[in-house]
Amino acid sequence: NGALALRQPGSAIKPITYALAMDPATAAAAGRQPLTAATVINDVRTAFLTAEDEPYVPENYDRTWHGPVSARVALASSYNLPAVKVLQSVGIGGLINQARRQGITSFRPASQDDPNPYGLALTLGGGEVSLLELTSAYASFANGGLFVEPYAIERIADKNGKILFQANQPTCVGAGSPCPSPTTCVGAGSPCPPPPTATCVGAGSPCPPPPSATTCTGAGQPCPYINAGTRVLDERVAYLITDILSDDDARAPSFGHNSVLKLNRPAAVKTGTTTDWRDNWTVGYTPDLVAGVWVGNADNSPMLGISGVTGAGPIWHDFMQMATGDAPATAFHQPPGMARTDICIDSGLLPTEWCQRRRSELFIAGTQPTEFDTVYQPVEFDACRGGPVSAASDPQCIKQRVVRVYPPELRDWARANGIEQPDVAVAAQPDAIAQAVGRPASALTLVSPDPNSEFQWVDGLSADVQQIRLAARPSGQPAKVSFLVDGEEVALATSAPYETWWTLQPGAHSISAQSVDADGAVAVSDEIWIDVSASTSK
Repeated sequence: NGALALRQPGSAIKPITYALAMDPATAAAAGRQPLTAATVINDVRTAFLTAEDEPYVPENYDRTWHGPVSARVALASSYNLPAVKVLQSVGIGGLINQARRQGITSFRPASQDDPNPYGLALTLGGGEVSLLELTSAYASFANGGLFVEPYAIERIADKNGKILFQANQPTCVGAGSPCPSPTTCVGAGSPCPPPPTATCVGAGSPCPPPPSATTCTGAGQPCPYINAGTRVLDERVAYLITDILSDDDARAPSFGHNSVLKLNRPAAVKTGTTTDWRDNWTVGYTPDLVAGVWVGNADNSPMLGISGVTGAGPIWHDFMQMATGDAPATAFHQPPGMARTDICIDSGLLPTEWCQRRRSELFIAGTQPTEFDTVYQPVEFDACRGGPVSAASDPQCIKQRVVRVYPPELRDWARANGIEQPDVAVAAQPDAIAQAVGRPASALTLVSPDPNSEFQWVDGLSADVQQIRLAARPSGQPAKVSFLVDGEEVALATSAPYETWWTLQPGAHSISAQSVDADGAVAVSDEIWIDVSASTSK
């Protein structure tokens, strides 16, 4: 049964990760800031340590690093590295619990026998789900955060029309017991479930009961209304996810404009593709209909280069177009408690007069940025001599221009992409996701090799071909950076890029870096370990 079989969902699971990170109440309880659609995530090569203390370096589908990207673009364009950073900020257990609330029961919880059933790859599809449960999880986004248990039979009646069974209809515990409340409210004025006879007084207040009798005359008697669903997500978060997944501009970097993911009406949609193209998915919804499509081979054998957008995508598109037909297009309902604010795209912060890329962004009220952009900054340069201003510069030659100044972890990416970085240290916005998980920006970071990497030294091969790159990333412009192996200095770099090559030696080795700036201030990186095994060439 293809609808019930468990298969890896690929990137189709990412919206649940982002939804958990965007929930203000969950973030407050965890002592972190909620993710917003404007939050900038640095999509650059990053190594994460697994439970086995091995380096894990996720790559994007296009094998490209995209630098600073907003959470909106990262999710809509399905970038992998940002999704892993987001999962690290909310925790693997948090994703498992949120997925379960949204109807996905196949993820294994941690146990004494298996304390780490999943790693950070869970947000890239490392677990298994069924098409039915994944589609019903997306339905909770379409329903404004309400989960409705999927069913195949809506109603059973006898020949006289007496209803014997009604899907999602609560039944009584005993005579005189009250019917369960249909739902509770998330905000004053939010609509109650059908029949819509009243509105809420305030957040968390129970919806008034329907006008018909709400007490039972006997155990098992059906209650006089249909349960509209169980709240599993703040309706504002559900709407924000919907807004991102329906944004054709935000997914254009990966899928282009007007792809098969775009319908002739508002629709939110996400794809997923697994390793070797064994599975591909497209799951999406309009305000009235949700549909999920899985494409793959029943024996789990690979397909030939078929991705979610080329395999399942056209099927989803054609079905949705056919199913909605000529029905009037309706917009997704925006709940109370949303706000729009102009931002500077490169930082996700409020724009200054120098910001060159701006847009209006949607926020959950209260999560808008309060600080101003620090990426676009004016710097002085010597127009006559070329380069930075010095004591020899003619005052008439000193001009000002606006440049993008990125934090240290983005400098290499910026230079590789032809984005000039000033030679002087200028404060810039650090990775917001790194801040969210409580990792303060270090003054000096060892970026190569990855922690706990394993290498092989082969006896008989030239030492010139048995070297590894040592590279450090300082926060400013130090006078020098030293590289230390087993506590001994092996190389010294006095200018960017701060890197060198070290010849492998068998054994376990500690590696670190130390920088000294012009004022004599010293910064030391965290120490990492690598293991070099020895073998003989044949």
